[in-house]
Amino acid sequence: MMAVRLPTPERLRAVPWRPYLWALLWLPWVDLRLRRQGYAATRDWLARRFPARSGPLLAESQVLDWARAVSLAARYTPWPTTCLRQALLLHAVLTHGGQPSELKIGVALDADEGFGAHAWVCWKGRVLIGGEHASRRYTNLL
Repeated sequence: MMAVRLPTPERLRAVPWRPYLWALLWLPWVDLRLRRQGYAATRDWLARRFPARSGPLLAESQVLDWARAVSLAARYTPWPTTCLRQALLLHAVLTHGGQPSELKIGVALDADEGFGAHAWVCWKGRVLIGGEHASRRYTNLL
């Protein structure tokens, strides 16, 4: 049985609860879709569930809360939540909230680590999920 790590009390105080609980509910669905139907079908499914809306409906602080919530939910779940699952979900939420973002997928070939792939979300020139290193280390495919 896989042990679930629990967040520390300090982290719990800073959690945006509504987005956190929402992410906990949706991350397993994203995982199941990816496993059963692949990337394109999952991306399209999320776009239908969370259609793009015009105008910024989410404030900047809410965008940052959503990014923190998805990242935190991914760390404290018993199911696999890779960077791709997190990036797909956050990108769908931001698009639905009227905040245009970029879902990026890249690859790298490193002598020490070998081949690697990574997904991240950029918003207004900032990497919200996936780490600041992503755009420097990985060659962008999408």
